[in-house]
Amino acid sequence: MAPLLLLWVCAAAELILTVLGTLEPPINAKIHALNFKYLLKWEYGQRSNEGNCSVTFTVQSRSKTVNMWSNVPNCENICLAECDWTPLNIYFFVTYFLRVQAHQGNQTSPWLNTKAFATYKHIQIGPPGVKLKSKHSSLIVNITAPQTTNESFFRFNCNEYKISYWKFMQQENKKSIVSTSSLVSIPNLKLWTVYCLEVQGFCPLLNITYHSSSVTCEKIVGLIPLWVTFITFIISLVVVFVVATGTFLCVYWTYRGVKHIFFPSYNLPEHIQEYFSELAQNVPILVPGSEEG
Repeated sequence: MAPLLLLWVCAAAELILTVLGTLEPPINAKIHALNFKYLLKWEYGQRSNEGNCSVTFTVQSRSKTVNMWSNVPNCENICLAECDWTPLNIYFFVTYFLRVQAHQGNQTSPWLNTKAFATYKHIQIGPPGVKLKSKHSSLIVNITAPQTTNESFFRFNCNEYKISYWKFMQQENKKSIVSTSSLVSIPNLKLWTVYCLEVQGFCPLLNITYHSSSVTCEKIVGLIPLWVTFITFIISLVVVFVVATGTFLCVYWTYRGVKHIFFPSYNLPEHIQEYFSELAQNVPILVPGSEEG
C-alpha cells in the first residue's frame, strides 16, 4: 500500500511542478513578407517586454518536406517580439512552418505554431517608383521597380506595369495601358490640362500583383504655335494703344473743363464793364474815427 501511495504523491508533485514551471505562450503570431523581407511578429500577453528582457523568445522553423525543427539564426533567446528570418535560404515554392516559445529562467511556454507559409502564395511586393515629365502633348512616365532583397525575382519576367491615368477630378473616366517597359510615353493628351496616374506592377508568370503606387499628377505643357504668338502680340499692341489713347483723352478733357470754369477765355460786354466801374467809384470810403456830429 505504501509504495502505491508514494507513487501517487510523486506523480502529483511532478504535475504541480510542471504546471508551476509553465509560462503562458505568445499569441497572435503573424508572418509579414514584403519585398522578400520575412518577419515573424507576435504578442506576449498584456505586458511590455521592451527594455527589461525578463522574458525571452526562441523561434524555430521547418519546411513541409523536412519534418525537423531547427532554431532560426539570430532568433534564439531574443527580447523583442519579432524575428527576422530573411537570412534563411527560403525557396520560392517551398512551404514553411514557424513556431515561437517564451522563456523566463527555467520556465518555458508551450510552442505557438504559425500557419503554413509559402512565398509564391503570400509574398507582397511594394509599389513601384513613379516620376512624371510633360513633353509637348505627351506624358513621360519613368518607372522604377520596387527595391527587394531578391533581385533574381525580376528575372521571371516580373516587370509588367498597368498604368491608369485620368484628367484631374475625373477619375471615373480612367484609362489604362499595360507595358513591359520602365519608360512609357502616353501621347495625344490635351495641352494645359492636369492628368493624374497610378502604376501597379504584376508578375503574370507567378501570378503576383504589386501594391499600387501613390497617385501622381502633372500638367501637360507644349510649344505655343507661332500664329498664336503673333495674334497675342497684335492684341497686346491694340490694348496698349486703346488704353493709352483713352488715358490721354481723359486727361485732356478734364484739363479743358477745369480751365473753362476757373479761367474763362471770354470778356464781359463793354457797357456792363462800364457799369461795374462807375459803381465802384461811387461807393463811399469810410475812414475809421471820423464820425459826424
